[in-house]
Amino acid sequence: MAALLFLMLLFPWQRIARAQIHSMSEINCWTSYSLPGFKIHGHVITSVSLSTISQCKHRCAAQQRCNSISFHQNTKKCEMHDGNHISHPESVLPSNGYVYVNVPTRPPKRCSHKLCSYPLLCVPENADYKCVSCEEAKAEQVLNFPRKSSKDYVILDDPPFVSMSAFTLSLWVQIDSTSESHYVFRYETRYIDEGPSIYVTNTYVGVGVFTDGKPLYGVNIVDNKWHHLCLTWENTDGHIKLYIDGVLRIQITGKKGQQLNKRSLVLGRDTDGDDWQSFHGNLASVNMWSRAFLAGEVSVLASTCPTSEGDIIQWSTLKTKGTGMTKLVCSTFCR
Repeated sequence: MAALLFLMLLFPWQRIARAQIHSMSEINCWTSYSLPGFKIHGHVITSVSLSTISQCKHRCAAQQRCNSISFHQNTKKCEMHDGNHISHPESVLPSNGYVYVNVPTRPPKRCSHKLCSYPLLCVPENADYKCVSCEEAKAEQVLNFPRKSSKDYVILDDPPFVSMSAFTLSLWVQIDSTSESHYVFRYETRYIDEGPSIYVTNTYVGVGVFTDGKPLYGVNIVDNKWHHLCLTWENTDGHIKLYIDGVLRIQITGKKGQQLNKRSLVLGRDTDGDDWQSFHGNLASVNMWSRAFLAGEVSVLASTCPTSEGDIIQWSTLKTKGTGMTKLVCSTFCR
């Protein structure tokens, strides 16, 4: 009930919808309902001409992706949608002659994030929805960088170590495809070019440790999809390796015997503070260990949901260090 009341305040059409919902249970179970004079704009799987709204409903039931319909009573146009008023509340708008009908037996997999405020996640429930915790929804806490701005970043000024002779950096990243260049990770040392870094553009991925670096051309992970990145280094042989989605893509042999001293760890911003190189997207499960993982261990990190944290840097600490407009959100990215 609270969920529906919130929806009515957020989206005015829901005041009409509330009157059309027939209760199956006084508490939390609702049937399908219709909205005369409304339709979903967009999200159309297919559009056909049928004689009755009943035929339109049956046709939708035969479509695996169909969650709702919009039927025009005069033109007999039947539009089938891969979403409903819960997944796309902003798209349910007044439209003369149309009737919107929700399909109760096939709720969408996700409902709109606008319906619940963090730390709660929206979960569909028949014609209704409920706001649950990330843990209850088996979701992960993700750090969102909503814009290209040098004011939005994460910084850990006092990492809990004196120096390192090896490390593994593991993180999940989803990069906004509307921007070209993104500083994902940077370890700021006394000298700008010495710290480990990961820099991503829509034409290459670049990594560096100390003064040893290399770009990987012909790969584009600036695509709004989740990817796993893992950077390893050890000073015995000077090996630097970058894995993308569990696959070794960059291998460099750098100087031997070097030590990585204690400095600041930064996510999402270049040292120069340029907006155009700032990160725009989502980061999750950023952890660092004090040894270089083997390929098999990296493969496990890339193919399973995060369950462990680094012995040097922990995501549970990093995710609380955001500045500017960075914010924590719930995500089911690894499910």
